[in-house]
Amino acid sequence: MAGQRIPRARQTANLLMGVPGPELITDPRLNELDYGEFEGSPFLEYAVWLDGHGAHERPPGGSESQREGISRMLTGVLAALEHPGPRVLVAHGLLVSVLLWHRERTPGGAMPLFFPEAPYIEPVAIPDDELPGFIGALINDLETGVLDRAVGSGDREVTRIDEGASVATVDPVSHHSPDQKDLPHA
Repeated sequence: MAGQRIPRARQTANLLMGVPGPELITDPRLNELDYGEFEGSPFLEYAVWLDGHGAHERPPGGSESQREGISRMLTGVLAALEHPGPRVLVAHGLLVSVLLWHRERTPGGAMPLFFPEAPYIEPVAIPDDELPGFIGALINDLETGVLDRAVGSGDREVTRIDEGASVATVDPVSHHSPDQKDLPHA
C-alpha cells in the first residue's frame, strides 16, 4: 500500500516488490500531512509555525492539523489488515517517525510536538496480531489531547523548538545524484 499524493511512495513500493510485482494498492490515508502554504518550503518554516500554533491548528491553506493528519495515517495503517498478507506499507516520514517514536517511548511519556527524523528505507515490522493494540494506543494519545498540552501546564511535557528538539523532515523530489541532498522541505 502506498500514498497517492507523492509518486515516490509508489515507486519505492514497486522497487521493493520487484518486477513484475503484486498489484499495488494505494490508500490516500497514508499520504503525507497537508502542510498547506508550507508545502515545498523548508521544513523549519512549518516547524516554527507549528511550535507557535500547536498540533490542533490547521496551517494556512491546509486541510488538516498535525493531529488530524496523524490520526488519518494511523487509520490507514490499521486498514492494511483488510488485505491479505504478507504486505508492505510504504509511507512518508511523519508516519514512520510517529511509529518509531511509539516503539521507543518511555512509559507515560507524552507524545511530542516534533518527532525524531525517520531513517531512510528502514522497515518497521509490526506483527498483525500486535498492530491493532499498537495503533490503538497511538490513536488514544491523539484523542486524549496529549499532543498539544502547553509547556508548563502541569503533568505533560511538550518538546519545543527552543529546547533543542529533533525535527522530522520531508525531502523534496531531488534531481541530484543520491550523494547530493537538498535542504529539508515540508
